[in-house]
Amino acid sequence: MGVRRVLLYQATPEAETSPLQPLRALCRYLLDLRIECEVFEASGAGSDVAGSFEDRLDRARPDVLLAFGAQGATAVDLGLARRRGIPTALVLRDSTLRRASELIGFDAVIVHSQFLADYYANSQGIRCAVLPEPIEPGDPLQAKGVQAPYITFIDPTPDNGVFALVRIADELGRRRPDIPFLVVEGRGTEADLVACGVDLKAHSNVHLMIRPAEQAAIWSVTRIALVPASTWDSPGTVAAAAKAFGIPVVASERGALEEVVGDAGLVLPLPRWLTSATRILPTAEDVVPWVEALIGLWDDAEQHSHYRAVARASVPSRVGERYARFLGGLRSGTGVPRAEVSRRCRWAVLVPYLHAIEYDCEVGLRKLEERGVHVVRCRGSSAVTD
Repeated sequence: MGVRRVLLYQATPEAETSPLQPLRALCRYLLDLRIECEVFEASGAGSDVAGSFEDRLDRARPDVLLAFGAQGATAVDLGLARRRGIPTALVLRDSTLRRASELIGFDAVIVHSQFLADYYANSQGIRCAVLPEPIEPGDPLQAKGVQAPYITFIDPTPDNGVFALVRIADELGRRRPDIPFLVVEGRGTEADLVACGVDLKAHSNVHLMIRPAEQAAIWSVTRIALVPASTWDSPGTVAAAAKAFGIPVVASERGALEEVVGDAGLVLPLPRWLTSATRILPTAEDVVPWVEALIGLWDDAEQHSHYRAVARASVPSRVGERYARFLGGLRSGTGVPRAEVSRRCRWAVLVPYLHAIEYDCEVGLRKLEERGVHVVRCRGSSAVTD
């Protein structure tokens, strides 16, 4: 039986979870297939205060409940869906889920990369479906108000590689002040750039933009997307969006980025000591490969056109059909399927941490998981350190 109605459960306001607005994109894909689609906002601005979730279920009568956001859906709401025989699925965009017990009440988990699917299979013993992130492809050349193109970096936070960004921008400002550089603010702002210890205002080619409501406003002025993510589990979301708009990407090798970028750009290493937990600028020597790659891609029109064509050609096709087919095969009450493991786990390692796990440590932990050791990562704080 095919899916005719889908209820999208938004646990966190979409503007806080992704600049790419995947719920809106998925709705459009499903509506193109004549599948009814509604969004229930469980919290934040615009939440459904007047009507309860139970009322929404009875009114919408969905065939499937699909939850977005790190918080998933509440146990009470999942129970309401299950009592009505409605299958439930959760979309995980990163590695923040630490305990498989948080998935009780769901019948499936969707991730957007094989990297994350492997991670959850090894760390939590669950089998995830890999489906593309819903992103509406577009052509920046057709956007209105096109200005001179930039090398663009989105959201200057430690996870996204703000320290690498600052050093790269500083070196480009010295060597090639003719190349304009754009930093789009998000969770990270101009204050985070200043905190890195280098005054980028000294270079007239570095510009700031407040994150716009429409991502086309970013990609319409972007020639190259710079993604030097320093976190070990980068989901590659920005790289995927850039590709959807035909923008070549220069990215780090962290997380899913190598998988996401593919042949649509360049993947370069960062110093192993540079992680989302470190607060030290890389040296000019550390970023030489990055600066050279950006200059080369900027100057070489043939190479840029090649990567642009590859990016557009690699955008996932028939996204709506793939989601509809997967959701149509779900059955209520089955629970999230378990991943096949080659041997029984005989050892477990508990890794408590405050903000992030160092890159070298994480590499070692993943090697343990490959050997059958169950690794539990617990993030938290105390009254002293909070």
